[in-house]
Amino acid sequence: MASAEFPVTTKELVEFVTADRVVQFRTLQKKFGGVAGLADKLKTTLEDGLARTEVDSPHDRRQAYGDNHMPDPPSKSFFAVFMEGAGDVTIIILAIAAIISLVFGIAFPPQGEAGTAWIEGVAILVTVFLVLTVAAGNNYAKEKQFKELDKQKQTKPVEVVRYGAPMEISSDDLMVGDIALLKQGERVPADGVFVDGCGTPECRLDQSAMTGESAAVVINPKNPVMISGAIVEDGLARMLVVAVGESSQYGILFKNLQEDDEQTPLEEKLDTLARWIGYFGMVAGSLIFAVLLIVYAIQIATGTETISKCLDVLDVNVYRTVCWDREIDLKWDTEALSKITEFAIVAITIIVVAVPEGLPLAVAISLAYSMQQMMTDQCLVRRLAACETMGGATTICSDKTGTLTENRMSVVKGWLLGNTFESIPLGFTPDAHAANVFFNGVALNSTANVAPPKVPGGLPEFTGPKTECALLVFAPHVSNESNYQHLRKTYKDKIVKMFPFTSDRKRMSVAVQVDDDSAYRLYTKGASELILERSAYMVGKDGQITSITDTDREQLNQLIEDLADQGLRTIGLAYREFSDTREFVEADDDDDDEIDPPEYELTLQAIVGIMDPIRKEVPGAVKTCQQAGIVVRMVTGDNLKTAVKIAKDCGIYTLDGLALNGPDFRSMSDTEIDRILPRLQVLARSIPTDKKRLVKRLKANKQVVAVTGDGTNDAPALKAAHVGLAMGRSGTDVAKQASDIVILDDNFASIVMAVLWGRCVYDNIKKFLQFQLTVNFAAVAVALVAALSDRGTPLTATQLLWVNLIMDTLAALALATEKPTPDLLERKPYGLDEKVPISAVMWRNILGQAVYQITVLLLIIYFGAEWLGIEDKGTAHYTIVFNAFVWMQIFNEFNARKVNNELNVFHKIFANWLFSAVAIATVVCQVLLTEFGGQAFKTTHLTLVQWALCVGLGFVSLPLNVVLHFIPVRGCTKQSRAEIVGPEVASQDVELGSAVLFDDEDEPFIEPAPKKSAKKAKGKGKARQ
Repeated sequence: MASAEFPVTTKELVEFVTADRVVQFRTLQKKFGGVAGLADKLKTTLEDGLARTEVDSPHDRRQAYGDNHMPDPPSKSFFAVFMEGAGDVTIIILAIAAIISLVFGIAFPPQGEAGTAWIEGVAILVTVFLVLTVAAGNNYAKEKQFKELDKQKQTKPVEVVRYGAPMEISSDDLMVGDIALLKQGERVPADGVFVDGCGTPECRLDQSAMTGESAAVVINPKNPVMISGAIVEDGLARMLVVAVGESSQYGILFKNLQEDDEQTPLEEKLDTLARWIGYFGMVAGSLIFAVLLIVYAIQIATGTETISKCLDVLDVNVYRTVCWDREIDLKWDTEALSKITEFAIVAITIIVVAVPEGLPLAVAISLAYSMQQMMTDQCLVRRLAACETMGGATTICSDKTGTLTENRMSVVKGWLLGNTFESIPLGFTPDAHAANVFFNGVALNSTANVAPPKVPGGLPEFTGPKTECALLVFAPHVSNESNYQHLRKTYKDKIVKMFPFTSDRKRMSVAVQVDDDSAYRLYTKGASELILERSAYMVGKDGQITSITDTDREQLNQLIEDLADQGLRTIGLAYREFSDTREFVEADDDDDDEIDPPEYELTLQAIVGIMDPIRKEVPGAVKTCQQAGIVVRMVTGDNLKTAVKIAKDCGIYTLDGLALNGPDFRSMSDTEIDRILPRLQVLARSIPTDKKRLVKRLKANKQVVAVTGDGTNDAPALKAAHVGLAMGRSGTDVAKQASDIVILDDNFASIVMAVLWGRCVYDNIKKFLQFQLTVNFAAVAVALVAALSDRGTPLTATQLLWVNLIMDTLAALALATEKPTPDLLERKPYGLDEKVPISAVMWRNILGQAVYQITVLLLIIYFGAEWLGIEDKGTAHYTIVFNAFVWMQIFNEFNARKVNNELNVFHKIFANWLFSAVAIATVVCQVLLTEFGGQAFKTTHLTLVQWALCVGLGFVSLPLNVVLHFIPVRGCTKQSRAEIVGPEVASQDVELGSAVLFDDEDEPFIEPAPKKSAKKAKGKGKARQ
């Protein structure tokens, strides 16, 4: 039911949006009174949008229509996560065995243990519960982190008009009644009604993701409904928002969407490793069980207590006498069954310890932690695999504008209305009429807006393409006019058609009906050399229009080159007048075939140089990448000379580097491209298909490619790359959807941080792996040797489960959350071809520490009781074994922090507070378990000497690591610059030198260079040879 405040209900609006097109049009006209009538019912206006009072007090509007927040996808509760872990087969078997042990301990306790036999079964169950609870807590926290990141992914900036001013808001803040401004490549953020095309009668939507329609849908006053989730494929649009959030078509569909968790490449590699370790554990566990069972059976059969006595009895003759000549009653009583259950528990526990269930947990924790930290470094990860893949990147193909530069453009010099100027203000007064025509062209042929500074003395706020914003700021210096918004409102109904900018055309135009109703004018702007080429006339100093002579054209081309040499982006502006609209408007409105605009025989108004300063952090970031073995390439639509100048200033374009024009690149075969790829550093005047082809050729040459993009047409290249990096500020929704990581601040330095975090994830997993495999080998080997040599089970089930808790969950927390360090960028990328990430250095450390641990523990097991004067195989004896074993793991966890042959394992130890917290918690728990574990953990009080022995044996792991450091293995020496970046690059001087370039005539020319490099440049001929 409609409220008095809002006469139209959400239900009515949803029914209107979901009706067929005929019903939609009829409902809009008859029920709502057209678009203007609907706006009135929603308490808004088509010109100014929502009033300030509505924006400041949105409660009633949001209560009536909802907000634009999408419903949270169903998430697992802590209990559900806990039960998933409890479903593990080995855990179930262990729990069943513990229950059997508990039952036997209560019903049939061994002699002398009537009051305590049940404790071990309970202790195992409690420990299993603790292990599952901690693991579930980690997994639950990980899912919550991913959920928060998903929310941030869904939030996008949207341009709207509110209380008469264009502004940018979060998509979450969008309300019914807002007037949204949509550009080509942007995703429709809510359901709405087409108001106009910002001067054009229509736009086109790609609704395939929502409706399955492959063909673009023409949106115009006859078909006005724009559904959320669609993409603006062509044109511009002002849209009246009518349904948001769960009421929108995307929101309704979103309720039924639930993405499955993806497995990253690293997880796939580790799955294989975990399977083999698991097989090893199962074989070891089965062998231990079989040995213990056989020994026990022999003991019963012979009435002996040790294997040595059994072997004495089982002499051939005695064997015949005992086993064949007389019958033996084996007395399989409850005590025997209890003993067999104990053996099964130990064997299963060995399997539990050996199976590295902590590996996927460590990967999940590391990825979740890294994704969260990357957000603070302006990197929004959309695909988990991109985290680790970015660490292996060998080449980055970067855009220029906004990524390498500040994207804060301003016109600084150029040629205008027959005059050259070197600064602003101009220093001359142009003809009034010519200046007025120029101002009109800048204001009307634009999708940008410039708002006043938010703080006094601040910079103007730009929304839209920054090049257009620079022209809007420059235009008032030319004309007495300054209010471009008023001019746009005046000409709103006189704009006949707009031809938006595309990467292929590199220009944009608007056809306008001028004051004389029989006259029309086409304003055009774009790449300066293209506009000059299409111009036949020019505006002179006195405002007179004259033909462009050969001399004029040569001088203007030279001006373009001079501006480009100074690193300025050059833009040409021109216009053409017509007496009718037949040349740029379709003859039949129902005909979908577009007619190209008549952008020829133009009258040139200006060629301006726009400066976009290089971000101050970019040269350092580029150098860091190069030191890390990553080749940085610049791919831009700018003029070749501009691109080379910027690339030099950034440090991208170096000695013996190669710069190409897009047309030259397109004319080359794959073989020719492959030949120049190692030297190709700059690709200028490129189009999106050039970028995609470059990515494909790099991948074909075994490179791991990361590529940046911001436009709709960049989507294929972003998809083709191993890691697609979309620009968060300037990028279209299509580019962001196609990307793996969104660079929120459009800054190249943030891309370097993504590389750093990618390598950090990989190293953290290696640290955890080094630690876990050491424990695996030591625990399984000691248990197996002890069982085979009649030493029983020196490490009980509860003790092994505690070790498992240290090894899996706590170590995953400690080692998987290590922060990145700069030295990660001082080695070559690991690439995608690296198999299981265990290096020779890691194997040396694992085997060295494992051999030490096994040796020490076996010495204590066999000789410790005699040396220490305690009962052999008694509780104190095996408590020392357990305690020494755990302390060796505690100290070895510090060693595990370094996996690349670093000597100082304590470097930045306090940078990760979680590591310190885990280490302290482990020490405290170990002391408590040893001193007060009692029957549950089969431990007893130790003397100070015994404690000193255990801790001392553990401490030896640290100096042992120093000794192992000097054992030479492959990869133990620090990589040289030649190993990181390749011998060819390493042999080059750091300073910039000569390079073979292609000019516009496809002829090579040599840039000036120092004499020492001139010979290299000479004789290379065409770079494609």
